[in-house]
Amino acid sequence: MRWYADVGDADRRRALAAAGVLDSAGAGPGTGLAHCAPVAGSELSRARSSGAPTRDIGPRGLVVFYVTSVVGAGILVVPGIAARRAGPASLIAWLVLALASVPMALMFAEMSARRPDCGGIAALLRDVLGAGVGQTASLLLVVAYALVVPVMAIASARHLCDMLAINAVLVKPLAGAFLLLSAMFCIASIATAARLQGIVLILLLACLLVAVALATPSMSARRLSPFASHGWRAVAAILPAVFWSFLGWENVSTIAEEVRDPRRSFHRAIRIAVPLIGLLYLAVTAAYLALPHGRGELLMPTLLAGGIGARGRVLGDLFGLAVIVPTTNAWMLGASRLVVSAAREGLLPPSIQRRSTRTDAPVSALVALVVVCALVVSLLAVFDLDETAAISLSATIFLALYIAAAIATLRDHPTPIMAISATTTALIAASFLLLTGAALVLAALLALATYAGLRVARANKLIPPAGDWVTTRKPWRGE
Repeated sequence: MRWYADVGDADRRRALAAAGVLDSAGAGPGTGLAHCAPVAGSELSRARSSGAPTRDIGPRGLVVFYVTSVVGAGILVVPGIAARRAGPASLIAWLVLALASVPMALMFAEMSARRPDCGGIAALLRDVLGAGVGQTASLLLVVAYALVVPVMAIASARHLCDMLAINAVLVKPLAGAFLLLSAMFCIASIATAARLQGIVLILLLACLLVAVALATPSMSARRLSPFASHGWRAVAAILPAVFWSFLGWENVSTIAEEVRDPRRSFHRAIRIAVPLIGLLYLAVTAAYLALPHGRGELLMPTLLAGGIGARGRVLGDLFGLAVIVPTTNAWMLGASRLVVSAAREGLLPPSIQRRSTRTDAPVSALVALVVVCALVVSLLAVFDLDETAAISLSATIFLALYIAAAIATLRDHPTPIMAISATTTALIAASFLLLTGAALVLAALLALATYAGLRVARANKLIPPAGDWVTTRKPWRGE
């Protein structure tokens, strides 16, 4: 079954320009919406019917999405794991990753400013390294997001079960409910979503600050000594785990098409988001390390138990939900845009591109995501697996794509600062990638199988030739 139309490039440009999707310069095949014109006023309905998003996000909205994309489940669990493995010196690992976030955030912000395309990393790879590589990256990103979002939903369900003393057997079914909750959030318009995330971000920061404040009486700087109690090699060993907490800089690129003045907005946003996230992680981790040892590995219950005793566990789970749910929302939002991008390239049925005429949300993509993510949760339940495998594979895919994005950036006429950022990002990601073990082998096999499968599909005309952009559901010529 061929689900794309074989229409000429000139016809495609004229049709999209008439609908207000492209600017006067037009866009060649394979450029996605890199040249989208802002859509407003009476043209909104035409833009929505043709698949063009509205541009409602400014620098403040981007800061919100940056923080809620990066700060999530990692801040609740990883500080305890890192402290157990490296002691107080684990704080060095958090500092290293906070500093490493500067070149990574800068690289992805510049990528989004140059190519405001919901394909994110895949759009850069498509334009610089070739459409075949870009299409492979597009599908790998969809797979990675389809693994990350269920993990976050399961984490929310675990906190809810712990808070209400519910049998842990209900974790997976409740995870499905959290998936639906995030999808419902994403059905709102992007402007409404940004405002809601902004409110939730304030709640998130308030929860963390209250938890630290309540734990302050139990803290003591003497507990940070001896500082390197497990040796300095232990600090290097925990770097990959801490890195997982900083994933998310690339997620915001998936809403770049909906950002006003991307070059100005992305650069202004990272000047606030990068130091804010780094300081947040360092402050919370330092507070955790200054508490009495042996209180547990979960951050929120540990902090609150230090201030209000046993009642802190319930409140800690509640605060934990306040941290994880907005992160799940942000990743679900990003995943829906990636699905739309893949459909636009003909890799998925074009009907998935359909947006709500009321909110402009990609409703079909969200429905498809909920189904796929629920399937992942079901498979974990059927085979009695925890989330470790999904976390390892998704992190490995992201690391590999970070390296590919850095290589593409270096070949894309970078400025000196961009060249330094891309080189630094590639070195950091490569060093962590070598430590991923079996997940690296699985990710490599998945990438090779995806690339080979796409070549076969193109040869049999099951998907468009590499670089074509699908905008219609008319039958393919000759069908």
